[in-house]
Amino acid sequence: MPTFPASDILVPVDLSEPSMQALDHATSLARSTSGIHVLTILPELSAMEPGISWGSIDDETRIATMEDALRAKLAERDIDDARVHVVVARGNPGWQIAKEATNLDVDLVVIASHGRTGWQRLAMGSVAERVVRFSPCPVLVVRQTRASR
Repeated sequence: MPTFPASDILVPVDLSEPSMQALDHATSLARSTSGIHVLTILPELSAMEPGISWGSIDDETRIATMEDALRAKLAERDIDDARVHVVVARGNPGWQIAKEATNLDVDLVVIASHGRTGWQRLAMGSVAERVVRFSPCPVLVVRQTRASR
């Protein structure tokens, strides 16, 4: 597969199989000198949610736990390259991915599309669509392969 003339690639993942396939695409596109930023977005903890006691859960613990989960997932896929940087952020996924693309000054965003349609897409929105609209750089949207649906 040809390489993309990019020095830095951002790959948002949610640990789902489609997002990990997007990471596989990004690693195959990347040149040997490219940096790959693997990003996951955690939702904000809301003290206003009824019936939920967060106890001793804090943002540092959540971030550290997610970083460990991401590194384990990367190791499962034999992606332990020094070029891969794990980034964990908090907030709205669509907006936060575009913001991180700007902050990290990446040349390409590679994102999975979960392929939701109909009422699910209307209710949940499309993170990939928001990223395409607001990203400061080109965005490659990777659809889930038929074999893994």
